[in-house]
Amino acid sequence: MVELMVSIGVFIFILSATMGALLSIVNLYRKTQTLHVASDSINLALEDISRNLIQGTSFYCDKTVTPLPSPLTPRSCSTINNDGATSIVFSGGSGQIVYWLDTTSHEIKKDIDGVTVGKLTTGSVIVIDELRFRVFAGEGTQPNDQPRVIINIRGTVPGAGDTSSTFEVQTTVVQRMPK
Repeated sequence: MVELMVSIGVFIFILSATMGALLSIVNLYRKTQTLHVASDSINLALEDISRNLIQGTSFYCDKTVTPLPSPLTPRSCSTINNDGATSIVFSGGSGQIVYWLDTTSHEIKKDIDGVTVGKLTTGSVIVIDELRFRVFAGEGTQPNDQPRVIINIRGTVPGAGDTSSTFEVQTTVVQRMPK
């Protein structure tokens, strides 16, 4: 009888350990899937921003500084502060383009000529906590002072239970054609 109780106890212990390991693997898989979806979303957003910035001109830091000059003239963020701004305005092939963070929905949005044409991230998939543009508009005194923009994105990937993750991404974009 004692042998039966010991064998049942060992079996229950092994079964519990196996189930715990299986649940950990399932949680890890879910977390990996949410990170993969977030990574794809951020990559698409950065691709859109980078593609337009590379071909853009007259980078202007912070759309909230009004009125915007017409025509748009370059303005670095160093004229405001070194932390950058939550938006950037520039002249692109399709008009005046603005990228900005909607703090209500936590999404990166894109405007062309004052009309919001879409969102680059979705709040249900990824929550953008901070979007910063540090603009070096190339208005310096050096003849080859090339315009460039440093983009920082910080956010959270919501997940069920403890599967949510935070991330930070930084990239630098340089204008393709010298001014």
